[in-house]
Amino acid sequence: MLSVIIPARNEKYLENTIRNVLENARGPIEVLIVLDGWLPEPRIEIGDERAIFFHFKDSIGQRQAINYAAKKARGKYVMKLDAHCAVDEGFDVKLAADCEYDWTVIPRMYNLDINTWLPKKHKRTDYMYIGMQKEELRTLYYGGDEFKRLHRNPALIDDTMSCMGPGFFMHKDRFWELGGCDEKHGGWGQQGIEVACKAWLSGGRLVVNKKTWFAHWFRGGGGPGFPYPIGGRAVAAARKYSKDLWLNNKWPLAKRKFEWLLEKFNPPGWDQSKPTLSVVIPSYKDPFLFKTIESIQKNFTGSYEIIPVIDGYKLERPLPEHPSIRPVVLEKNGGMRNAINSGVRAARGQYLMRTDEHCMFAPGFDTAMLRRIEDNWIVVPRRFYLDPYKWEVMADKGYVDYEKLVILDPPRPRKFSGVKWIERSRRRRKVSLDETMAFQGSCWVMPRSWWEKVIVALDSNGYGPHYQDTTEMLFKTWRAGGKLMLNKATWFAHKHREFNRTHQYPTERAIPEWQFALDTWMEDYAKVKERWGI
Repeated sequence: MLSVIIPARNEKYLENTIRNVLENARGPIEVLIVLDGWLPEPRIEIGDERAIFFHFKDSIGQRQAINYAAKKARGKYVMKLDAHCAVDEGFDVKLAADCEYDWTVIPRMYNLDINTWLPKKHKRTDYMYIGMQKEELRTLYYGGDEFKRLHRNPALIDDTMSCMGPGFFMHKDRFWELGGCDEKHGGWGQQGIEVACKAWLSGGRLVVNKKTWFAHWFRGGGGPGFPYPIGGRAVAAARKYSKDLWLNNKWPLAKRKFEWLLEKFNPPGWDQSKPTLSVVIPSYKDPFLFKTIESIQKNFTGSYEIIPVIDGYKLERPLPEHPSIRPVVLEKNGGMRNAINSGVRAARGQYLMRTDEHCMFAPGFDTAMLRRIEDNWIVVPRRFYLDPYKWEVMADKGYVDYEKLVILDPPRPRKFSGVKWIERSRRRRKVSLDETMAFQGSCWVMPRSWWEKVIVALDSNGYGPHYQDTTEMLFKTWRAGGKLMLNKATWFAHKHREFNRTHQYPTERAIPEWQFALDTWMEDYAKVKERWGI
């Protein structure tokens, strides 16, 4: 059962909210309404035993009202909701379906049109952050390009740094484990900051669930204002207490420090430097994902973030807890191309790196790759072969430096492919940084600006979900005057093909997609061959 808690004081839209919640619930529910120092006129008659009213003659405060109702709640879950909100059909079952025990969940938030009691779809908020405003902790909206970037993220369940506080959902036992609402704040103020900081600093998560929504009436900002007086001293006291509690790491239940939260989200205004390199790892059921992450953490020496893109599957165990690890969880399996695009959208670094989920890296790999890179380059390292079970380089297999772009002939399916270029490898063996013609695609680095200007996104329409990503990036780069460069000053090792893949893609589906790449770039290929003299 879900217990929806609605604290209310002088709320003209309370009845609309109650009826809307009851009409749209699809599972067992109770709605606990706390009339805080107020009785509505005329009396609200709901006629539904699921709506339960509590009345206090004198106002006790919003936090106190929430705690009172939570003690009366019979549900497995509790949801706090402001008294001027609309909810999605089936909001209750959708929220419960994606709520781990240590999560606090925020439905997608819209502004509410009180005349139609419908969400204003152009006023959508999925992500918010904690910032400083007038020397006070506040939940703030992202703006400009950062807002657009975040709200293009296709992940349906995703981390958010903070929330406003008008609606949140969690396990009831978890609510009390976190101390309920902290009444030392006073009756009102800093609700969203408290919800967010408790979720994250306790070791849990604050997530937005975009599969469902609620719509909130924002009555400030030139509107009718608040329906009851809020003393300036009381608000100031709440903000002062909040700032001291969180910034000075005084919350006794914290397992993380506030600095951890800043490092994880790097919100505007905190002078937290963004990572230099964003490592995107498209992942689908590969048991070596964790080893790959460990190798990055062990061997990278610069500023980086790791973005594992969990492509429509459930991990057998949680990813390591570290602020540099920022997973993107996709609801449905969309294929490698979509996973790479999703990871790039979440990336914050000046440079982008893609790696497969079964790779080992040389010490100082990132520093060596970024030491010599130009704005119009894609750079690949020397590639060894990896035994993923021994987690060792297969020394007897040698390594790959240069690759030549060819078209495979029958009886193999006709397609663009990179093949080992032995002649050039011998002739250019003493050149440490050199141009090459093709690459496997399991590891590359490029400036973020080159991706945004030239690559833009990997196209899944004609190419299909998986293959020919290197072909697309190569020809786009060449057309724009860029280069594919080989850096022999460092190396990585990629799982050898004698070990099984974790996914299979039928050849009969891939053949027309390979042909699409041939049709798209054949004229360019003729010019490229001429330039390379092959």
